[in-house]
Amino acid sequence: MRYRDQEFNLRQIISIGIDMLAKALWFALVLVTGSSLFGAVDSTMPDLVGNSGDGYSVKIFSQLSPLEINRIHSWHIEITDVGGRPVSNAQITVSGGMPDHDHGLPTQPQITEEIRAGTYLLEGMRFHMPGKWQIVIGFRLGNQLHSASIEFQL
Repeated sequence: MRYRDQEFNLRQIISIGIDMLAKALWFALVLVTGSSLFGAVDSTMPDLVGNSGDGYSVKIFSQLSPLEINRIHSWHIEITDVGGRPVSNAQITVSGGMPDHDHGLPTQPQITEEIRAGTYLLEGMRFHMPGKWQIVIGFRLGNQLHSASIEFQL
């Protein structure tokens, strides 16, 4: 077989085909790995964010992202002070509901543990309908009460 004044035998053609296949597989691996790396970056972005009136920040990382209707799931709630330092040993309450419908949460989610300094596991969260939701994260540090209200649309 002749191609642009070069002769190719069957071995050369097979070798070129294998080389092209290897490059295509390598490219596919780069795409898959790259997209999972970008996903890892996105997973460090909180799903919801709120601030208390006195400088505390509350970030919510949902096990279920994006949030869905009628699926019980867990959250990691990260609380930091005005300097960005984790807030440990806080007593946390979670309340909320749909202000436009005048009802609360359909479940009673509970903080079950402090996973690491300033990050708490909330279990039993569920939303049962689309619309505007409000979550209030209350936390006690010693004798001081703080809260952050977060509104979002589902």
